[in-house]
Amino acid sequence: MKQNLIQCIKEDLRLNEAWEIAGGLTKPTKLPCYSYDIPIESCQTGTKLMKVKGSVCICCYGGGGWYPARRYKQQARLRQLKNPLWTEAMIFLINHFNQAFFRWHDIGDIQGLWHLQKIFDVCLGTPDTWHWLPTHEHLLIRKALEDHKMIKPPNLNIQLSANMLDEMTGSLIKLARKLGCTVSGVSTDGRYSCPAPDQFNSCQSCRQCWNPNHFITIFKYHGLKKPN
Repeated sequence: MKQNLIQCIKEDLRLNEAWEIAGGLTKPTKLPCYSYDIPIESCQTGTKLMKVKGSVCICCYGGGGWYPARRYKQQARLRQLKNPLWTEAMIFLINHFNQAFFRWHDIGDIQGLWHLQKIFDVCLGTPDTWHWLPTHEHLLIRKALEDHKMIKPPNLNIQLSANMLDEMTGSLIKLARKLGCTVSGVSTDGRYSCPAPDQFNSCQSCRQCWNPNHFITIFKYHGLKKPN
């Protein structure tokens, strides 16, 4: 019994250390799993889209003071991305919580090729977990998979998010098919395929966003205000 207690203490210490190194995880009520976020201001393409009328980012739910208590935690996670032990810490956390599914960036986006490679490494270190990575960094994904020949882990669904409301361009669909990714869009007219709005804003049993064979997902618009 004493040995079991010592082991529990060691596990708690490792969990606390990994949590601090990674900056912690998030647990949005909509999702069936843990997630991860960084500040909205760190979105490289997103901050540009915030200034474009009709874009999906101009009314992003990650801004406008929705998450004031999370601001300092998001900043900490952004800083900790450069920690040399970040990848190991993330792998430990996801495996520790026995996550069958994991979402990247319920707020925020990929910071560069180096960041994407770290995400790939985490996915490879958690083979029993399905990962979902929605992103507006389409060109970065193309550069990674085509120019740099980075290999997308088989348990990762990269979802290229449409930049404009009510718009799914042919070029985005073509790029996604070429790269082996999926696509998503945001609808303001009531036509959507994500079931969450009809089930108390919860994924419940739906896992289409993690499914690499489910090519197009349309989300219902739920920004801070009605688009002009």
